[in-house]
Amino acid sequence: MSARPLSCMVGLGLAVSLAACSSRYDLAPPPGGPQVTVTIKVPEGASVKAIEAQYLSDRCFPPQYGPFNTYGSELLKVKPERQGDSDLYQARLDLDGGSLCHWRLVYVDVGVKYWRAGKLDLAGTVRQDVTATFNVDREAEGNDALPEAIRTRKEVLLRPDYYPYVSGAGSGSAVINFVSSGDSYARAPAAERLAFEPQVQRHFVARMSRDSSGETTILYPDGSKEPADNWHPDVKKLEAIRAGADKQP
Repeated sequence: MSARPLSCMVGLGLAVSLAACSSRYDLAPPPGGPQVTVTIKVPEGASVKAIEAQYLSDRCFPPQYGPFNTYGSELLKVKPERQGDSDLYQARLDLDGGSLCHWRLVYVDVGVKYWRAGKLDLAGTVRQDVTATFNVDREAEGNDALPEAIRTRKEVLLRPDYYPYVSGAGSGSAVINFVSSGDSYARAPAAERLAFEPQVQRHFVARMSRDSSGETTILYPDGSKEPADNWHPDVKKLEAIRAGADKQP
């Protein structure tokens, strides 16, 4: 059997049904198996992205190690359902992927997307989405070495701040990306409930520009300028500016 990714978009109510896209080797969670609930709080103007659930099999495909490796995995895309008229979207994922391969859920990628820059009160093209990752691998090497509070927690909340920054402004091709502060990745081997609540700080925007001499600088929300040494804003400086603004009467 060759290693190939499976991408299957599923709409769901309370649970994911995989019967239509399963075979002896593909994802086939056993009925009534353990699940993890994923909740995403969508900021104003954004749209929820499909959740990407990555499963790994040690039986069918020996895992290859490395930060960019996807060999031996199956990918399931799940559309979370809106909870009434709220800004919360939710889905349930099977931890046990079943089949002869004994797939297990390893990574849960969540995010929101701004389709138009106008939703951020900016002009340009939004190139980057606001995303985070939960590692829920219950069989990962190193789990036993995690602090007990992380190893045993049932609920995990990621609530990082995301600051927009604009590059290429004035050139007719402005591009908007984000720089984040706070955790956007969490180990959660015992989690039963995952929550992602991104805090998009749309009123604290940094802008990169290049002058006539070719020097690139970053203009911060407080009017200060700095050389763009790293080609992205200093997130600690953005945090300090926001903290100072919050203290003003």
